[in-house]
Amino acid sequence: MMKKLTLLALFLITFCAFGQSNKKIDSLKKVLQGTTNNVAVLNKISVLYQRQNIDSALFYAKKSVSISEKAKHKLLPESLTGLAIAYWYKGKLDSAQYFIEKTLVSDKLILDSLLWAKNNCNLAILLSNKGNYNDAIKKYTNGNSYFLAKKDSVQVYKTHINIAILYNTIREYNLAYEENTKALHILKNLKNQEYLPRVYNNIGLNLIDLKREEESLQVFNKGLVLAQKQSNKLDEAIILGNLGYIKVKLKRFAEARKHIQESLELVKEVNTPDTKIKNLLSLAELELATKNLNSANKVILQVEREIELLKLANSFVAQTTDTQLLLLKSNLFLAERKYEEAFTAKEKWVQITDSIKSVEFSNRISKYKSNQEAQQKENEILKLKNESQAKELLIQQSKTKTNYAIASIFLVVLGGGLYLRKRKKDQKFKLLEESIKSSELEKIRIGKDLHDGIASKLRLLAHDFETKDVETSHKLLDSYTEIRNLSHQLNNTPIHGEVFMDRLYEIVPKNTENKLFEVQIEPPYLELKEPYSTHLFRISQELFTNNLKYAKASKTIVKIRLNDNYLQLNYSDNGIGSSDLKKGNGLNSIEDRVTLLKGDLTIDVNSGFTVRITIPYKN
Repeated sequence: MMKKLTLLALFLITFCAFGQSNKKIDSLKKVLQGTTNNVAVLNKISVLYQRQNIDSALFYAKKSVSISEKAKHKLLPESLTGLAIAYWYKGKLDSAQYFIEKTLVSDKLILDSLLWAKNNCNLAILLSNKGNYNDAIKKYTNGNSYFLAKKDSVQVYKTHINIAILYNTIREYNLAYEENTKALHILKNLKNQEYLPRVYNNIGLNLIDLKREEESLQVFNKGLVLAQKQSNKLDEAIILGNLGYIKVKLKRFAEARKHIQESLELVKEVNTPDTKIKNLLSLAELELATKNLNSANKVILQVEREIELLKLANSFVAQTTDTQLLLLKSNLFLAERKYEEAFTAKEKWVQITDSIKSVEFSNRISKYKSNQEAQQKENEILKLKNESQAKELLIQQSKTKTNYAIASIFLVVLGGGLYLRKRKKDQKFKLLEESIKSSELEKIRIGKDLHDGIASKLRLLAHDFETKDVETSHKLLDSYTEIRNLSHQLNNTPIHGEVFMDRLYEIVPKNTENKLFEVQIEPPYLELKEPYSTHLFRISQELFTNNLKYAKASKTIVKIRLNDNYLQLNYSDNGIGSSDLKKGNGLNSIEDRVTLLKGDLTIDVNSGFTVRITIPYKN
């Protein structure tokens, strides 16, 4: 679809409409009956056939070029341009590029500088279609130099807009902002209000990319006022949607919802599916940010249906839509604690965004290597004194090039595999970190609720029963104390700058006649920095909990030692152990925390229960 849009843009830039009816073609063919050498007529017939029979268009364009080259006709550049466009419509982009570039070095083109400027713009479209964005920008700039000289402000405005689009594509947001600002000044000087809302919208988007959100709001509002004055519902819908998007980012949720809903209402009138999808994506992000997970899920499903409908209708769906949807799904899965699904969606998002970022870099490297190789060949050939030496060198270069190609492919494949493996590992690590962080926040919340809610009510009840039923009052106070202690354990992390042993002793079970707990800490007054202190505290807490639940041990020893940049925790009890260890939430939590700290964990269940943990640690 993008190719078709580009072709249409090229056709509109290069040629005015000659008409497409068969009558016009028949009429022009009659003119050719007297002479087959009428280049102007051949060109017109080729253009007319471009919209209905591309093979016929190619036939007449080739004939025109053949005659023009033999006769050194002044219309040769126009003939070459017509052939380039015919090849473009045929889908043969390399051939199209070859003939456009041929027009740009033609002596005859000096007679028609406007065609030279337009062909630079045509080549820019083609190069951008092939992913050569920097070269495309240069060609647009060449064309713009002519339009500036002729003071053709409308064409200058258009080239600035197109260059801005390319800069956005390669993430050069400052340069894109400059180009859009130039386009804005031109429109103001022309006193042309029609296109101003859209340019304000483009500048607003640039400011978002540049992290200048408050400025973007001001620019969007200027564009919105103009669009409303002009009753331009399309631009009004687009700008309202973008206002909603940025206000979600700024956490101004009520305003964001209002803008998005207004935009969606306008979309029904102007029927712009792409704007509708963007609004729905912003709405999904809003629901996710406000913790309305069910609503976010419904909106994401609606987005997927809309995208499928567009694909069935052969409409173009931007790649950025796919990446934004994947990121939203990843965040939703994470909020729902569906960590595997979250990782899969995030991994797809990473692969797509990385491929987009690498396109321009790859093209630049490829062009640089091609230029270097061409220059090297030329220099070496000049050094040779005879034809036989030149042939021998060419054969050698061919072999070398093949070897380099094979080696390059191997390195690219190897590097890509290693890079993806590293990204996958990093993403898993990140999800694990976010999961544990979320768990800590949840424990703090539960601890606070226990303390402020249930514990407080038990204390009041104990006070009420104090004079009526002393025994019940004491039982209530005991329950209050237990819940308060549990609340304190849940809510009293992370440990910032405190003596670690003091906090650890708070969670060590009390010794009884049947159970003995021994804790050894070295150095005695151990202080640990975050996040080591919180993770080690939670690991110890989990081990003591499991001990009381399952171990049936009479003696338990915990040793914590900091030595030689390593933090060690050794736990052992003389309990029943286990012949078939099954990891539950507790052991999985311990394993996750050790992984996050890049440590080693070993568990032995043959005689009692033993855990050894070693973690790299630097003060």
